[in-house]
Amino acid sequence: MLDQIKDVNEAGLYKLSTVFEFPEFVKTASHATAEDVRDIATGMFAWPGERMFPMHTKADTWLSAAYFRKFASEIPEHARGPIGAALEQAADFWQISLPEQMQAKEAAVAEPAFSVEYRFKDQVYHVAECENADQLYKVAADAMIPGKYPYAMRRDLARQVLAYEQELPEHFEADLYKTAGYGTGNLGTARHAVHQRLVGVRDHWNHLADGLQELDALLVKTAGEQPLVSTGMLDKTAAMLDAVDRFAGFDKRYNEHIRPPEQQLFEITINDVDSFNKQAMQLSSGHVVSEREVLASNARAFLSNYGYDKTASAEDLRKTIMGLDPRRATQLYEHIQRTAYAQ
Repeated sequence: MLDQIKDVNEAGLYKLSTVFEFPEFVKTASHATAEDVRDIATGMFAWPGERMFPMHTKADTWLSAAYFRKFASEIPEHARGPIGAALEQAADFWQISLPEQMQAKEAAVAEPAFSVEYRFKDQVYHVAECENADQLYKVAADAMIPGKYPYAMRRDLARQVLAYEQELPEHFEADLYKTAGYGTGNLGTARHAVHQRLVGVRDHWNHLADGLQELDALLVKTAGEQPLVSTGMLDKTAAMLDAVDRFAGFDKRYNEHIRPPEQQLFEITINDVDSFNKQAMQLSSGHVVSEREVLASNARAFLSNYGYDKTASAEDLRKTIMGLDPRRATQLYEHIQRTAYAQ
């Protein structure tokens, strides 16, 4: 729920502007900020218990009423009556007409086909109103720009886009599912991602190194004898690695060796499950690779260097890869990581 205090990036204010004609005294006034209302009496809020909907100025009273009308459905029903009554009383005091009494703009403003909120820590920083699928894809692509947003925000953006169930390009959809955290991954890969950060921070930030070592131990403990790590544990791991990356500056130089945490951790997504045998292979080393990664890395050339020549057809290539011993399988996996994601 929003009022002008919580609407820090004015995403809600934009929505109000598409519904109401703002009076001149509101257009020319600066609406209240958290700092402005820090010391005003609780009784000057229409919802005193939450210190929301300030009424200490004429402009803020009108804005509070507009936010209340627009977002009333998000407010507990028992609180709506008292809030409305307080705003009406304040309007009488300021001798203004509330938005409820004004004529809304004509419904010529079309509702967007898709609406995606950029949220972080319960704050809405921006609302992307998308008129068509192409604009929705741009939001999805924005969410996956390495290092642009914190992990929790890009995960939430990806989930909102996927919820619309629009058809996406195959390679794009696979990455979006990883960004959304819809999947699982191999314990060895998760530990490798942790160890990459550990090597980068242990000589400079002892507290980060200690935390990463604890995370590594927790991964081993929670996985037990299972080769795959739970989605919940991977989500926590991705959040911590993202925090380390942003603190240490790794997010500014992601490459084929160190990538955004979710792109490393979520090897098998729910998008892969229905056709797992066709789309992915679990190597004898325990790593999981997709056919797309195999082809992008030119695995045939790699295998030919070690005498594996029967890889002309897709089926022969698959049989060769699945038949590799763990040591060679690990080498192939490392080759794929170096080349399939090279920028």
